[in-house]
Amino acid sequence: MEAGSSTEKLAEELAAVEGEAAPAPSAVPEDDGVTAAAAQSVRRRQEVGGAVAALVALASAVVFASRASRVQLADGEQMVLSMRPRPGVWRYVRTLGFWELQRLATRYTITDRRLVLQNGLGERVTRVVPLNAIGSVVVRAGPVEGYVEVESRSGGRARRTSVGPLTTRRARRVAASILEAARQGGR
Repeated sequence: MEAGSSTEKLAEELAAVEGEAAPAPSAVPEDDGVTAAAAQSVRRRQEVGGAVAALVALASAVVFASRASRVQLADGEQMVLSMRPRPGVWRYVRTLGFWELQRLATRYTITDRRLVLQNGLGERVTRVVPLNAIGSVVVRAGPVEGYVEVESRSGGRARRTSVGPLTTRRARRVAASILEAARQGGR
């Protein structure tokens, strides 16, 4: 019995077990090595194409997230401080690196009249707290990072706003800047 007829016989038996017609002898490839190499080459190109597409999408997201978030200043208004949240290794690990997109899409700005908080990747949300509406400023700081909690009154309601995460040193500086700007008038 020849090797070719043995292969055909096995294909027929397998097809009979599965309930399908056996493939015609001409449909069985002569050299599976060539077909496998071609299939592997196609898979490699698809994987590389997918990786390139993912990198382009990530780069686009970073550019979109870090778009200019400049605060429009009124006549005579001066910027005191502007910053983004601090990068944190554990946040990067926990979010598989997507924390950077959120971090780049967030900006805190203090002027001599107001505190402006901007965030959001797709939809940009801007919250403005006039300095003359601020009731209290609290720094919550650990050994590495801290937050500044600002309580303000608007329309008879108290509202708490958190600024951070920041380094502990910067959290203290932000709180001092808010208090100093509010003390100087918060016009």
